[in-house]
Amino acid sequence: MYDSQARWQYSLIPRFSSMDPLAEKYYRRTLYWNPTVKIENGEAVMEFYNSSNCRNITVDVTGRDRNNIFSNDAITITRSNDKQQEQEQAAGMTSEHPGEVPMDSATLAACKHHHDKAMIYYNQKRYKDALTMFIELAQHRYAPSIYYIGLCYLNGTGLKKDEVQAYKFINDAAECGEVKAIYDLAVMTDNGTGTEADKPKAHGLFVNAAGQNEPRALLEMYKRYLNGTMVEKNASVAEVLLHKSAEQGYPPAMLEYGKLLMNSGRDGMEYIKAAADEKMDEALIYMRDHELNAGNEKQAYKYAKELHILGDHRGTLFMAECYMLGRGVKRDKSLAKDLYREAAAAGNEDAKRVV
Repeated sequence: MYDSQARWQYSLIPRFSSMDPLAEKYYRRTLYWNPTVKIENGEAVMEFYNSSNCRNITVDVTGRDRNNIFSNDAITITRSNDKQQEQEQAAGMTSEHPGEVPMDSATLAACKHHHDKAMIYYNQKRYKDALTMFIELAQHRYAPSIYYIGLCYLNGTGLKKDEVQAYKFINDAAECGEVKAIYDLAVMTDNGTGTEADKPKAHGLFVNAAGQNEPRALLEMYKRYLNGTMVEKNASVAEVLLHKSAEQGYPPAMLEYGKLLMNSGRDGMEYIKAAADEKMDEALIYMRDHELNAGNEKQAYKYAKELHILGDHRGTLFMAECYMLGRGVKRDKSLAKDLYREAAAAGNEDAKRVV
């Protein structure tokens, strides 16, 4: 019965090699499927037939080499270790969420692959494209994507700003173990953003995130131990936490740790310079002042220019002064006046007095 049915279905498929595309119309959605396509010199040539009224073609390509997933931007989640998955389920290794299937290594790799692509869109401010991928990945309970949906609600990027929805998604991501979400959940809970403020609960979340070396949480706990906020003051513990955060390359922590070292007679310039190299505004200002006091006017100008490029009017004002006085650059009064006006328009009070 199966064979005869298959033969009947096959007989309905036209012979495309002899078909006249102008005289005979054919409509279908499935275009091409070849799980054993051969790649030669990094290229594959495939011929396929499609609907007669098609004008645009969308191509989704997915391949797998053991547990390595290769694809284009299409969201395609695959599983390659069903036997292991069945064993885990039999052993009781199930999710807290009803109906959720634990991820095998191939699925996790696919999710990470597509999340990384979504992050490219996100960083390019193509929020709608990024959200399309985040939402698809959220169906698979992929915590980083759930977290970024929450951020989009929180900041109103690609979605209408909704702090309550933001809290729900960030809380969900935190429950899935996303440490960044745990920190943001702590901030929201501490400030009462999208939920009722709860200082003790927020503190516990900060401790949790810091325990997992989340750099922002480590910086927060440094401040709490330094000031005795919900903990007993302890400068030694505070410094250890700050150092951990700085060692992870977190610019605010690098600046703070560098200043702490400098204030105690130790050399902390490498940390402050590293923060400035990451384009942190306060670190750029610190380095500008440091180089100016050391008589390195060209270097001071360089840091001021970085501030200016970032849109910080303090850098614009300093550049104006440099051009007006010929400090570190060739004197140019005309350009200096333009920069003074630009800084004044940006709200710089000192520049307004000059203009």
